[in-house]
Amino acid sequence: MPDFLGSQRLEYILNKLKQHHAVRTKFLAAELNVADETIRTDLILLEERGLIKRVHGGAISIRQHSCQEERQSTPSRFVTLANLATSFIKKGECVFLDGGKIGHTIATHLTDQELGVVTNSLEVANVLHEKNEITIYLSGGALDKDSGILLGQSAAQSIEMIGIHTMVLCPDIIDPEYGAGYYSRERAEFIKTLLKPETKLILVSTVDNIKSSLAFYPAKIDHIKTIITNENLSDSHIERFQSHHIEIVSPSR
Repeated sequence: MPDFLGSQRLEYILNKLKQHHAVRTKFLAAELNVADETIRTDLILLEERGLIKRVHGGAISIRQHSCQEERQSTPSRFVTLANLATSFIKKGECVFLDGGKIGHTIATHLTDQELGVVTNSLEVANVLHEKNEITIYLSGGALDKDSGILLGQSAAQSIEMIGIHTMVLCPDIIDPEYGAGYYSRERAEFIKTLLKPETKLILVSTVDNIKSSLAFYPAKIDHIKTIITNENLSDSHIERFQSHHIEIVSPSR
């Protein structure tokens, strides 16, 4: 690949983020034939302009709307997935509920019943606070202000000993080979710490998040029990997931 000028590199990085939502420094450096430090400087500049968010080893896309705007514009497909997900949450269980837009939607549609919900999401906890029968276990940790999620070693340690029956995760991607992936290394490490061999693992994601990409994988493919997604999942993806004995749930199935 020919050498890129600084402005061309920045445009290339932004285009990559539009396609994949995450980039790794070492891969960009190899593609653009520059040093890793050059890419790190470019990422710092883009972050200072408010265009990206740097994470360990690279960068991710940033949210373009506030949490309030997101809640007001929740797509109907998220509501459909949330309703499917709540049918897997049984009275008397202790469930971990992931953060993010889909996690918030699940919390909104969760029936007020005798239930323990563990979360590291302030938005999820705030929604469940209005449901009297649900006991909320909110982790400690350092607050990531972009996502409203508590992270860090202390976050996982504060709830690690709670007996979680089921984990409902809303990962950034689901890879048919590697499993559930997050662009944030800190978020992936948090999930990995909580996930036990006996934990039932349910993934909730839209079809555009089901693809190979650059991510950290705290939940391997063989640990996944159920994937809840929309009806546009390709037959090839379904076959690959079912080869691992994963149940696929969608509005059309």
